[in-house]
Amino acid sequence: MVNGSLKQVLRKNDRTIDRRKRLIIAMDAAFGMEYLHEKNIVHFDLKSHNFLVNMRDPQQPVCKIGDLGLSKIKQRTLVSGGVRGTIPWMAPELLNTKNMVTEKVDVYSFGVVMWELLTGEEPYANMRSEEIIVWINTKRKAQKAVLERVLQTLILG
Repeated sequence: MVNGSLKQVLRKNDRTIDRRKRLIIAMDAAFGMEYLHEKNIVHFDLKSHNFLVNMRDPQQPVCKIGDLGLSKIKQRTLVSGGVRGTIPWMAPELLNTKNMVTEKVDVYSFGVVMWELLTGEEPYANMRSEEIIVWINTKRKAQKAVLERVLQTLILG
């Protein structure tokens, strides 16, 4: 992809990525995740580093999912062989070492990526891994960023 990962694109803090373009990227990413799940593939490591973005056409960015190295086929997958995923994008059920998980672990990670995409920052950027695990396990909401009220309601519930 021309511009690299979503993480790299966001790091550049490019002012040309307005809300409309961010929503196009979000929809592309959602369709990619939906496609994997329709094929009974659970990615297990959705994060901004693994979404590839092409901004060649500035009016129509393209976003694709990459790095399927941890993915597994099946809707209900037995998690074995240690931790799958990357903190802070990891779903609570993976942190709690439940053996059986579904594609919902990807949906949780996707929500964290959407937070990054819409705010330009990681929700747990200034926290150590141990602190992140406590926050996620106690179901506390991510640190609030400045968001439009509609987006804040959508993300935080």
